[in-house]
Amino acid sequence: MFRKLFRRMVVSRQVSAAETILSYLSDSQLADLGYNRDTFVETNKARLIAELDAANARLIGKLEGATKANMNLVSVNPNLLGAV
Repeated sequence: MFRKLFRRMVVSRQVSAAETILSYLSDSQLADLGYNRDTFVETNKARLIAELDAANARLIGKLEGATKANMNLVSVNPNLLGAV
């Protein structure tokens, strides 16, 4: 839940910053960058969401790897094997 809230805050801040930047750029400057007024904000938003998704996937992979590594490190008492 906290992750979703944080993600929404970051995305909304990025959109706000992109809108502010957009107000300072002329159409020719946007064209030089490869954008227009209709696509600038949405393109930046989509790029940020893709970066957040990639970072989240890397984090989940690390956590799953750590869990698997910890499962292999569990000590087993040989005296109790087959006692059940």
